[in-house]
Amino acid sequence: MPDYCMIYTGDWRQGVRREGIIDLGPGYPDPALLPSGLLADAATAVLTRHAAEALSYGANTGPRQLRAFLAEQVPGCPPEQVVTTAGTSSALSGVAAELGRRGAVVLTESLTYDLGRQIFVDRGLRVEAVPGPVDDLDIDRLRRFLAGRREPVAFYVMPTFHNPTGRVLGVERRTELLELAARTGMTIVEDHAYSRLSFDQVPAPLWSLSDDREKVITLLSLSKCLAPGLRLGGVVGSTELLDRLARDGERASGGGANHLTAATVAHAVATGAVARHVEDLVGELRRRRDALYSALAGRLPPGLTITRPTGGYFQWIGLPTVAYEAMLLAAAENLGVSFAPGSRFGSGHPGVRLCFAAHRPDDLIFAAERLVRAAEQIG
Repeated sequence: MPDYCMIYTGDWRQGVRREGIIDLGPGYPDPALLPSGLLADAATAVLTRHAAEALSYGANTGPRQLRAFLAEQVPGCPPEQVVTTAGTSSALSGVAAELGRRGAVVLTESLTYDLGRQIFVDRGLRVEAVPGPVDDLDIDRLRRFLAGRREPVAFYVMPTFHNPTGRVLGVERRTELLELAARTGMTIVEDHAYSRLSFDQVPAPLWSLSDDREKVITLLSLSKCLAPGLRLGGVVGSTELLDRLARDGERASGGGANHLTAATVAHAVATGAVARHVEDLVGELRRRRDALYSALAGRLPPGLTITRPTGGYFQWIGLPTVAYEAMLLAAAENLGVSFAPGSRFGSGHPGVRLCFAAHRPDDLIFAAERLVRAAEQIG
C-alpha cells in the first residue's frame, strides 16, 4: 500500500527553514496560526452538500458570500463592487495589465512592498519611487513628481499596516492624497493586505473616503488573515474595471479564481467560523507584537529607532546607515537570528523588518535579545 505521506516532500512550500536560525525575515504566518480544522470542516461540508457546484467552473466574479466578506473591509462598498482574485499578487498582475493598456507610469513610496514593485516591472511598466519620510507621505514631493507629465500615472500605496514599516496613514494625509488625485487624474492603487489585522481603530480605505471612486483601485487579501496557500483575495474598483476583469478570457475560460477554495471559504464565512478565527488571530498577533516590542523598546543602542505597530505582521527598526544594516545582519546571524534588511524594499531609509507573526512569543523575546546583543557588538 503506498505511503501517501511521502507526497508531502521537497517542493511543497516556498522558502527553506535554516537550522539554528530564528528567521524574522519572511512575511509568513506561524503554521500554528493556520485554521486547518476550520477549512477541513468547511471543505467537507461543501463537498458533501454542494459537490456539483463546488467542482464546476465558478461564477466569474466569485461567490457572493465571499465578496460580501471582502467588502466588509471597505465601508460603503457593496458585494457587487468586488471581484475575487487569486490573492493580491494576482490582483496586482491584473491591475498592471490594465495600467499597461493605458500606457501608465507607476509611482511608489521610497520604501514599498518589493514583490509588488516587481510585478509592475515584470509586466513591462515603468516604476519610479517618490522620496519621502519613512512614516508618512510627502504630498508636495509627489505633486512635483506629477507636474508636467503627459502619460497616465498610478500611485501604488499601502495606507494601512505598510510593508515593510507597519505605518498607518492618518485621515488628513489620505484626504490630501485623494485631493491630489482628483486634481491630476492620478489613479491610486491601495494595497490592504493586512488591514483586517488591526489592534486599534484605523482610518477607512481611500476608496471609502473618495468622492471619485473611479480613480481608486483597492486590493484585498485573505492570505494574511486566513492562510497564504488559499490564494484568494479581491479587488474593488470602477464598474468598467471590474467588468473587464470579470469578462477577461482567463475567467471566461476557467471561471472565478480558485473556485473550490473560494466556495470552501464562503461556507466558513456563512457559518461565522471565519469571523471567530480572525478575532482570535488578532488577539494572538497582538500578544506576539507585545512580546517583541517590549523586548526591544528601551534596549536598542542610540541611533536605532522603533515605533509600536498597531496591526499587521511587522516591526520596523530604523538604522543610521545602509552599511550598519549589513553589519547588523551579519552580527545577528552569527547569534542565530535573521531579518529582512530595509534596503530590500527601497532606498533612503535603512532599517530592519521583523515579522512577529511567524514565531511564538518566547522565540520572539529570545530573538530580540540576540538582536540587541548584535547591535551592541557593532557599537
